[in-house]
Amino acid sequence: MIKNQKGEIMEKKEIRIQDDLYHFVNQEWIDKAIIPDDRSSAGGFAELDIELEKLLMQEFRDMASGKNEIPNENLQKAITLFKAGLDTKKRDEDGIKPLLVDLHKLDAVKDMKEFMENAFALNEIGSRLPFAYGVGSDMKDSLKHCFEIAGPSIILPDTTYYAEENEKGAKLIEVWKEMALKLMSFTDLSKEDQKDYVEAAVSYDKEIAKHVKSQLEWADYVKAHNPMSVDEVEEQMKPFPFKKFLFDIYKDKAPTTIIVNDPRALKEFGEYWNEETFPLFKKWSYVRLLLGSCGSLTEEMREKMKREYTTKQKKKYIYNEKNI
Repeated sequence: MIKNQKGEIMEKKEIRIQDDLYHFVNQEWIDKAIIPDDRSSAGGFAELDIELEKLLMQEFRDMASGKNEIPNENLQKAITLFKAGLDTKKRDEDGIKPLLVDLHKLDAVKDMKEFMENAFALNEIGSRLPFAYGVGSDMKDSLKHCFEIAGPSIILPDTTYYAEENEKGAKLIEVWKEMALKLMSFTDLSKEDQKDYVEAAVSYDKEIAKHVKSQLEWADYVKAHNPMSVDEVEEQMKPFPFKKFLFDIYKDKAPTTIIVNDPRALKEFGEYWNEETFPLFKKWSYVRLLLGSCGSLTEEMREKMKREYTTKQKKKYIYNEKNI
């Protein structure tokens, strides 16, 4: 039994093309399609992604084994990283020790001023910033690239999950907290601090969710193209030294125009980036740095990332861990 586009209940055999084109064309496939345990969807694009992943991994294995020649310096670096990722014995021996160096650097930051002075260096070790940034194709000229900024990413799939009446969101955040606490147990923080950091991370995340776009708003992609001068962006980001951050990345080639994907998040920047919220921000960044890195550490830590992976997976590729 299904509903047609008019909301009428119909038997599958009764579906007519003029009543419901979608189900008339796709119902047979819908009945047979199976979504893999480790994926959120199934279909032509998902199958293409799986096949390309297999092809990519085979090419990497062939280059790593010496069967095929490594064509250039950049691919040589990729193969070096690939081989390091496959060395699970070394990774298990090292445990969390390589990451603790970076976690200690972030934890040692005393206040917001010190963080801003060292934002570039902290971001290089994986610390989150109070904004997200990247380089993408210019929507108005695909031959050009542009520097884009938006509000920080949130833990849950959408801002709507943070509404008090959203029971699913409350359940999901509890699952996330459980996973985060298991991973925090690998750090050298006390049990009390581990719990405090996770609770602080959730508190800061809820604050972010008040100011960033929902998935529905992101779907209106044209509204993500908002060119602003660097001076205007820095003015709205005060006291964060945005121009200095750009200079640290690009030196004298820093862009002068920034594409702001989420104007509201920029306008309300000071509401979630200030002296009062900084202690929460630092703990949020600590927890997310840990979660974003543990997929590259031990197999035990990877298995605890229940939010992104299931124990049913037989193969996990080191390059596609999400930064959660």
